[in-house]
Amino acid sequence: MHIVKKILIGFVPNYLIKNGASLVTIPEDIIKEYEFTKYEEKVEKTEIKIENINEEKILKLLSEEILLPEEIANSLKIDFIETMQLLSKLEIEERIEETPSGYKII
Repeated sequence: MHIVKKILIGFVPNYLIKNGASLVTIPEDIIKEYEFTKYEEKVEKTEIKIENINEEKILKLLSEEILLPEEIANSLKIDFIETMQLLSKLEIEERIEETPSGYKII
């Protein structure tokens, strides 16, 4: 059984790469593979429209201090899952970033 595991450990990655998989070691590998460009190149930050009123509230809160997601959800009295979704969206848009002590405006 141990020999079978060793064979599979070497076989599976080679099989995947042979069939078109790409090696991913850093996030930029994914961006390169899918030919993503920086969001800023497509839309200037000043042109980004706030689609959700809670996004605006989060940005206002984070302009005052660094906060954890739980603190943001509690302050705004919104669902934690919605808070995390909005934080992810704002982070993808490069408007905020996560630090060890919480989220902050870039």
